[in-house]
Amino acid sequence: MKLSLSSKPLKEYKILKIHPSLNEKEAHATLFLAMVVFHIFKRTGAIKGLSDKEISSHISRVVFKSRKGITVAAENVPHIRKAKSLAKAVIEELQKKYGDQLKYMLLEPDAVVEAFVVRCLKKHIKRQFQQRSQWNDDTKERFPFLLLLLSFAGYFLMLIGLTMGIIIFTL
Repeated sequence: MKLSLSSKPLKEYKILKIHPSLNEKEAHATLFLAMVVFHIFKRTGAIKGLSDKEISSHISRVVFKSRKGITVAAENVPHIRKAKSLAKAVIEELQKKYGDQLKYMLLEPDAVVEAFVVRCLKKHIKRQFQQRSQWNDDTKERFPFLLLLLSFAGYFLMLIGLTMGIIIFTL
């Protein structure tokens, strides 16, 4: 699978193990979600001192629980650079509930805490995907208008050119 996000191909994200049965758009969405979760863990300091294997298991646990119920078209997945800003929004909401204990709560295997984290993450991810979808729909709706506008501008410039040619030719 040759999926390129930002400047790295998918296989270079060593901390993530994308399931081989995922198609390209699912892999892209899962990678985006994993990057958001990674930035949440990193910004809160939850993964400080953990091995790559432990980090990977925590990320994959949250990602695959969060991924259930999220369907997305390939063009609606935000660019990987949006992961940090989305992680920041999720952290702000989680800190309202857990405060300074957030970094410890993220790694807890407690079902209630995990359910709240997953619900919060899903809410922000779905909102991001919907905004992206809405932007795509708006662009598609405005595109015919843009073509019409450009054709009128071209026609106007052509008339000006013809008029200038006639004026110069008659002189």
